[in-house]
Amino acid sequence: MMQSFYFLLLIFIVGVTNKCYAQSDTDWEQQETYAYLFGRDFEKAKDNIDTKFLNSSDHSKKIIGMVYLIDYYTKLKKYPEAKQTLEKASQLLSEDKEELLTAYVNYGYASYYAGLNDKYLFRKYVNSSINIFEKHKNNNFLLAVISYLKVNFYVQHNIKRDVRKYYLELTRYAQLSKNPIAISSSYTNLSSYYIKQLAKTNNEGYRKMAGNALQVSYQYAEKIKFQAARERCLVKYYLQYGELYKNQKAESQKAYAKALQIAANEPKLSYFTPLIYNNIGTYYYTLGEYKTAENYLLKAYNLSKKNDDTNVLNLVMIIDNISNLYGSMKDYDKVIKYTKESQHITNKYYESLFNNYNSTYEVIYQSEKKEGFQLRQLKNKSIILFIIITVSLIGMALLLYYYRNRLKLKLRKMNIIRREKVEIEQSFIREKEEKNKVREELQLTKTKKEKLYRQILATSLQLEQKNNFIKNLSAKVSNQEDINIEKELKEDKIISGDIKNIKILFEEIHPGFYKKLIEISSKKLTDLDLKYAGYIYLHMNNREISQILKTDPNTVKIQKYRLKQKIGLPKDQDLNLFLQNLNF
Repeated sequence: MMQSFYFLLLIFIVGVTNKCYAQSDTDWEQQETYAYLFGRDFEKAKDNIDTKFLNSSDHSKKIIGMVYLIDYYTKLKKYPEAKQTLEKASQLLSEDKEELLTAYVNYGYASYYAGLNDKYLFRKYVNSSINIFEKHKNNNFLLAVISYLKVNFYVQHNIKRDVRKYYLELTRYAQLSKNPIAISSSYTNLSSYYIKQLAKTNNEGYRKMAGNALQVSYQYAEKIKFQAARERCLVKYYLQYGELYKNQKAESQKAYAKALQIAANEPKLSYFTPLIYNNIGTYYYTLGEYKTAENYLLKAYNLSKKNDDTNVLNLVMIIDNISNLYGSMKDYDKVIKYTKESQHITNKYYESLFNNYNSTYEVIYQSEKKEGFQLRQLKNKSIILFIIITVSLIGMALLLYYYRNRLKLKLRKMNIIRREKVEIEQSFIREKEEKNKVREELQLTKTKKEKLYRQILATSLQLEQKNNFIKNLSAKVSNQEDINIEKELKEDKIISGDIKNIKILFEEIHPGFYKKLIEISSKKLTDLDLKYAGYIYLHMNNREISQILKTDPNTVKIQKYRLKQKIGLPKDQDLNLFLQNLNF
């Protein structure tokens, strides 16, 4: 009796063990392996796949291990090895047509074709895998993993215009799985969708939704136990945070700096660094700070060229951003250079895809056959291969035609811009010459005006001397004084000679003297003030000035004091020295 009980218990334990793979939500070995693959810790991922799956005696675990091995090879771009593993997995599946294992193998195919960028076959296998897993309970973890692959592929290749339902579907699976990596990465993706909608509509409601999604993403990223996976989630979080708050320069730059710091400390995440620099560069480009933008975009470009992990489409995006920047900077030689490089990389990329399609044709044939498709669809491989090659060549030809026309259009626009630039420069030169001509005419007029003013001042000085002579002579006649006419005329002649010399000196005073004096004076100066300033500038003392003006020396002192006040000089500053050393 007891023997029968133990036997049944053993059968039950074996049965449960064999079916544990059916519930990925509690399969910690699968979740651990995925964590290593997600964090690009490939050494630990390969060790896990070998020891916990491929070396197992369990048939189902071997198939699951092969599926994760396909993902491992695809991430490393080892497509021939991935192809061989697919063949082995399909062979093992043919021995056990269990539906759930078919879902696993289809996930392997989807992962493989995602690497090859085959839209048709990817959609076929990814949807088939999801449909089967949805029939079985407690497989939300795998549904989240596959949906994450699906959403990223759809967005990258613009397969669906409205992917909102796929984002929400992904977050629902992730929440049900309770896996922190799945939850954090799914909410980061959701925030990316809301940020794009914000950019399209300027609806601030999307900013709030994106912020909420990022908050959840960060909370769960902090809960991830695996360092590389946790840091990848944090880098993606900070990238999206910087993009969301790019209207707040300090916040945005702080987030990008955090992302750079994490990527710098973790070599496995070095492929993120060019993307971070690209985001910073495009941010400065939108601000119109072209030199700073150029610095960051060229950093992104150089790092992308050196890094083997760089996605080709990301590199093309960076190069196109650089080309657009130089277009705004009107450096058309560099625009042509980077446009040609973008076209060259794109052509090589599609050529490599074409080669991959050819190398994997046999895998397609075998898998279609094993899945029960009618043999008549595959009986003539050569015709199918010919069709694939023809379609691929037509696609490449159309692509080349598109890029050639695009380059021609850019060159035509640049020629128009160049002609407009030459016309603007010529117009600017003509306008500058006209302005210079007007400026010279104004200066000449001003100089003539100042010369005339000096002549008037000197003449007034001479007239004033004559008036003083007549006035004095008239006073003597009225007082009936003895007048020696000859002596008076002689004195007048001497003074007239002095006045004549002074007049010449007045006219030689620098034109800017009076202008400068008027500008710096705190009060308006009269002609008499300017006359005294001229005497002082000519180094004439009070006695000489009084003789010229036939006035009392005290009157000269008083007049000079008033002039000093009008100019605004302090009491301890000498008026004579100030005027004689005036810079004009």
